[in-house]
Amino acid sequence: MNRILLCVAVAVEACCKFSGVAQTAETNIYHWETRPQLTPDRQKMLRLQKNVENAREDSPLRTERQQKFAALHEKLGPLAVRAARPNELIMSPLGTNACTIHNPTAEGLVLTVSIVGDLEQLGSRMASIGREAYFAPGSTIIVTNLYWTTPSTAKRETH
Repeated sequence: MNRILLCVAVAVEACCKFSGVAQTAETNIYHWETRPQLTPDRQKMLRLQKNVENAREDSPLRTERQQKFAALHEKLGPLAVRAARPNELIMSPLGTNACTIHNPTAEGLVLTVSIVGDLEQLGSRMASIGREAYFAPGSTIIVTNLYWTTPSTAKRETH
């Protein structure tokens, strides 16, 4: 079983290189299971960003959160992250149930990704769970059994 997974991983990486996903030596390719994780500071930064966006313009809490966000952004510097905008990340199919999601920007981005079968019981119903995925600048994550993403990704067909 491990040999089959290794062969699939090698084939997927080769497909990425030939499809133009890995265009530079600096491009990092990760599999979903080994993708980089969000640090507590990055998670806090995302939370503050959402709080600022959702707060009223005249709210004193908004000003306080903007200051905290700016301080954290300065502390993290190039390691800062933000939520991805719709169609900012690029998804390319690799086969029947595999695709790559690529961050072409020079910023760290976060996208919510759901995998088929990643379910949790919520009350009397089963619900698909979205996981926040960190995409380093120029990185690519190989995902199998992708169910949905939010925000949406731009789709690039491979030839």
